[in-house]
Amino acid sequence: MQKSSEKDLAIIYLKEAILNFNQAVQTIKDELMWNAFIQYNKARAQYILSLLLQSNDKTWETTMKTAIDYRLKLVMILNHYCPLKIANSSLK
Repeated sequence: MQKSSEKDLAIIYLKEAILNFNQAVQTIKDELMWNAFIQYNKARAQYILSLLLQSNDKTWETTMKTAIDYRLKLVMILNHYCPLKIANSSLK
């Protein structure tokens, strides 16, 4: 397989992946854990696509910020409801 056709296939795959990530986000709405996971992987796909297309599109940065925000919210909720208890540990 030639390099250009491999690149074309990768571009098609990434565009389809991004569409599927968008559909998945619509399905799960505000589910923190899955949104963080999906947004992170969507940002990776957007970043690789921008490299392959040699584009200055920085959409992936916004998507990654969204993923990080969801992850931070999830961590805050877990810390609130399930605080880490370190008893008799050298981690104190």
